[in-house]
Amino acid sequence: MKSVGIFLLLLVMVSSAVAQSKKATAAQLDGKERQLEDLYADYWRTEYKKALGDQQASSSSTEERIRGVFKDQGFLASLKNTSFRDALLNRRRDLFLHEAVFTIITTDAKLNALEESITREEGNFRYKVADKQDTRAELGNLVAGSPDRRTREQAWRARAQIAPLNGPRSCFLLLLVECESQEQQFLVPLDL
Repeated sequence: MKSVGIFLLLLVMVSSAVAQSKKATAAQLDGKERQLEDLYADYWRTEYKKALGDQQASSSSTEERIRGVFKDQGFLASLKNTSFRDALLNRRRDLFLHEAVFTIITTDAKLNALEESITREEGNFRYKVADKQDTRAELGNLVAGSPDRRTREQAWRARAQIAPLNGPRSCFLLLLVECESQEQQFLVPLDL
């Protein structure tokens, strides 16, 4: 009888520890998601500046900080091994783990340097739409917001003008990403 009481006491203690661990993991996930939200906002503001042709704009430091969020292997392992009762929290966990693997692969420093040079070249390129020369960002704004259907179509078709210049380099970049993903030991395999 005494052993059953000790067993029940241990079971209650373990259950309490697991519940506290899940709460801590959920709180840590919340914090990291908020941090990523801010970092990605900075990243896209910088990318927009680059698309407008700003030669000084660089998202490298922001990308490094994004990678830093995903460097905590202890947290990633804990997150992967935690199953929450809340389906939404489980989905957030899955998405975070997926983003971690994606970020580890695609933000490699060598790949980032090549991608940034391609983006800068695209930012410098002027697309011909009717009688105007537009930047990549202006082209996107025309496609999304021009009230004239013909102008939108011309802007949409003008995006192909960069392909002969950046097409081979972009294909090479995609090949490097694929090679990196094959070499990358997925630190947190996903069961999506």
